[in-house]
Amino acid sequence: MIDLVRRWAVDWLACANPEVCEEILAPEYAVVIGDHRLGPREAYVEAALEQLRRFPGLGWTVHELIATRGRAAVRLTAHGASKGRPAAWRCVAVFRGDAERLSACFAEEDYAARRRQLDSGVCDAIEPPAVAPWSTEPLERDAGAEAVVREWLGAEPDELFSAGPRVAFHAAHVAGLVTVADGRLLDLRAVRT
Repeated sequence: MIDLVRRWAVDWLACANPEVCEEILAPEYAVVIGDHRLGPREAYVEAALEQLRRFPGLGWTVHELIATRGRAAVRLTAHGASKGRPAAWRCVAVFRGDAERLSACFAEEDYAARRRQLDSGVCDAIEPPAVAPWSTEPLERDAGAEAVVREWLGAEPDELFSAGPRVAFHAAHVAGLVTVADGRLLDLRAVRT
């Protein structure tokens, strides 16, 4: 999974190379973002290419990556310029897949922050990158941590998994990562559309 997410971020999005999508995305691949479902794969690729055309040279800074068997989540910042106006907006993407291909993604991007920056011409700061996200080791799931986050969300999540005490989730216009320790939520990093 980690190598597939690396290829999604680096080979596909950072290089704007849609040819890699056939190798890393299942034909039924779809992204759920806000109220929208972009899929199957060809529909998603076309929508993503539209954003890449709007922001030529769009970059992606990875801040965190967690993974377990069949699941991975990445917290990152997209940054670039559209018509000479810079913007940097936070994103969280939660993936399902197997060793061969990604099959689904549940994501949120802070489009309100992007709009504000494009209107003002003042770009937000980008937090430091993860030092070696692609060297992340997958961890076992923690059912207790997952139960705490499910209760806290108070709504049925579209996707939720843990990698050790760190839990990734997507539910009703919010996606994030949070640590559970002694039944408490710590270091919550979430993005709302």
